[in-house]
Amino acid sequence: MFTQDKKWNKIDKESETITINGIKFIRPIDETTISIDCPKCKVLISTIEDCEAMKNYNLCQECSYDKSFNNKDNN
Repeated sequence: MFTQDKKWNKIDKESETITINGIKFIRPIDETTISIDCPKCKVLISTIEDCEAMKNYNLCQECSYDKSFNNKDNN
């Protein structure tokens, strides 16, 4: 369900839209946005914590925890 490769449709010169699983997403054109799903586990981003983890690690909160615990155990 990774959305980076899917085509967004222009609404007007400032906005674009995509519909996935019956949910319509609208975003500004030329703005940096986070993906709507985690690139590792493919689960939709659904919490503020997920959004923050996506901004910082490009992973959902759960995957970022797994990554950080795995790295901590290896040290």
